Amino acid sequence: MFSNGIMQPGALGVQQYPDVNNDFLSGKTAMVMMGTWYMQYSTVAGATSAVSAAGVANAKPFPVVSIPFPDVAGKGNPSPMFGDADFGLAVNVKSKQQKAAETFITWLATNTKAQQVVSNALNDISALTSVSPSWADIKLVDSGKQQSTLDTLIKQASTVTEPRLALINTPLGQALGVASSSVAGGKATPEQALATLQASPGIG
Repeated sequence: MFSNGIMQPGALGVQQYPDVNNDFLSGKTAMVMMGTWYMQYSTVAGATSAVSAAGVANAKPFPVVSIPFPDVAGKGNPSPMFGDADFGLAVNVKSKQQKAAETFITWLATNTKAQQVVSNALNDISALTSVSPSWADIKLVDSGKQQSTLDTLIKQASTVTEPRLALINTPLGQALGVASSSVAGGKATPEQALATLQASPGIG
């Protein structure tokens, strides 16, 4: 992807946050590679605050549209979706209101009305597959351009079975990052990177 120009020169020195994120929201780049959490910027409120946070004066929202990563090899093998739990809910062992907290957590995670609130926020996919966004209650920047793509994304994400990081321990995750960046940066051949990765303490 680097040698074919899919990744631009210097990309290894750019941080996803805040660099790439701000460049996209301020109109300096046409596309950004993100996950489903970026749906929140489809709403008028979410887009306006995000564009403003990116340093744009008199921020005006623009319609963010989700598209799948393309089949860059042209062999009919588009990238599949994967996912992990986005966050967990816990009760502090020192809390004096543990029962109330447990009740709230149970309600938020399992109640249809509660999950509707989560779904409508367009930040996380509902834990209940029976719940989907109530589009009539959501103010998108441009529903004609955004709603169908968001609907497709949410339905596809709800069927994901492959985890992103849940099965990878910390040493292996770090080794994968080093291996991929060293090859992309021209500091190692794929064979050298593979040998280094194979020797990682995370392999076992």
